[in-house]
Amino acid sequence: MTVDRVQPGDPLSAANQNELIDGLNRLLTDGGGRVLRAPLAWFELANPLAYPNDTSQCPSSQAALAVWYDPQQEVYGGTQNSPPVTLYHPMALRDSDGHYVGLPAMCVGDRVWCCWNLQSGRWEIVADRGPLNYRAELLADLDQGQSAQAMVWIRALGDSTGDMQGTTITVYDWFLGVGQTLAMGTRVQAQWFPDDRRFYVTTAACGN
Repeated sequence: MTVDRVQPGDPLSAANQNELIDGLNRLLTDGGGRVLRAPLAWFELANPLAYPNDTSQCPSSQAALAVWYDPQQEVYGGTQNSPPVTLYHPMALRDSDGHYVGLPAMCVGDRVWCCWNLQSGRWEIVADRGPLNYRAELLADLDQGQSAQAMVWIRALGDSTGDMQGTTITVYDWFLGVGQTLAMGTRVQAQWFPDDRRFYVTTAACGN
């Protein structure tokens, strides 16, 4: 919908005004006259993203709070009047079977932009697909040209000294020669390759 510009000195007729008002109403309301939600909003995560066990759902985070702008203080920060909302992250990494894999690039306390999806009726996180390089430890021997399970290690937000926690991913060999093996327990760097939708081991700790 476009409205012709009024030239300087031209009177703005009632028809011109009503066309503009009707166009704005079509943008801001649905077919039943109900006001649509804002297309973008800023939320603060209260829980980590939970990954589903199947391909029918995407990662989600419950009880997130909208972050409001305070025009008097000219700062963002207020969440005290926000009801808890579940956020969804359909842009997260998926493997060749459609399962969501890896770890999100966001933690509890992080603030993320979200878009209201009119089709799904959900707030969906607008963010990158997550870090593509992980610190990991092999949970089984990795032979040349084969795959193995590995534990990805991450620290809690702001905790530089505590124990690391992780999740399991499948990694594939990239550089081993014939007959070579990386032993279980070897610490490696796993990198995501989008063309194969796989994590490949690109670096291994010396002496393993």
